[in-house]
Amino acid sequence: MGAFAQTLGRLPCVGGNAVELIDDYDDVVDRLVADIEGAIASVDLLVYIFADDQIGQRVAAALERATARGVQCRVIFDPVGSRLWRRGTLRLLATTGAKVRKRCPRICFAGRGGPTCAITASCS
Repeated sequence: MGAFAQTLGRLPCVGGNAVELIDDYDDVVDRLVADIEGAIASVDLLVYIFADDQIGQRVAAALERATARGVQCRVIFDPVGSRLWRRGTLRLLATTGAKVRKRCPRICFAGRGGPTCAITASCS
């Protein structure tokens, strides 16, 4: 798995990390919200699509609670993948206290031709 991740992302794998594949969308959202709720220092969230729908509101509410606890929260979302919801998403995330940026993954992952991830989160 480490070799695959290194080849795909062109970044070195380092120790102290774990990967768990979750194949149910609702379980992914539940885990993401739980991880944000459990964060004590920081939350870094990179997503292809962030919509201002019920799921987005759940995640935004968790981010808002985390920032209220003093957790540093940062969100990057793809404005192309989120184009249908971009304005609403920006308004929604502006209320959370999180630092929010719009970026295309192809800029972050040079030479990759398009989005390479759905959800990447780091909570500590």
